[in-house]
Amino acid sequence: MFVSATAKTELDFDAVAADLRRAFPDSTVISDDYYATRLAVAAEIARENGMSPDCAPIRCLERNAAEHGVQRHLSVVVTAGIAFNTRIDKLGVLAVTQDSEDPSVAQPILDVLRGYPLEIETS
Repeated sequence: MFVSATAKTELDFDAVAADLRRAFPDSTVISDDYYATRLAVAAEIARENGMSPDCAPIRCLERNAAEHGVQRHLSVVVTAGIAFNTRIDKLGVLAVTQDSEDPSVAQPILDVLRGYPLEIETS
């Protein structure tokens, strides 16, 4: 199940992250900057495998990082046993869980996101 929310204007992603953490206090920050973390790991993997620091996977990550900018990465715990792996940036929000197929588990997240100028889709 996922929640995808596209920003209609540039999103105050830190406000969204703060609201989600207030609404779901058991949530945790996985990374303050998802793409910076991914790039550091990719660079280390490339180095360990003798690849160029300018290899295609790193260039692809750099393009995505440039498009999205800073991206907050959270584990949003909506109830015991159900957490959404959530990434938030100026372009919007993506929250995914494999813990449940019941669409109602996303309702509390939707309630928070509806306070922002977002086009929301769920599945």
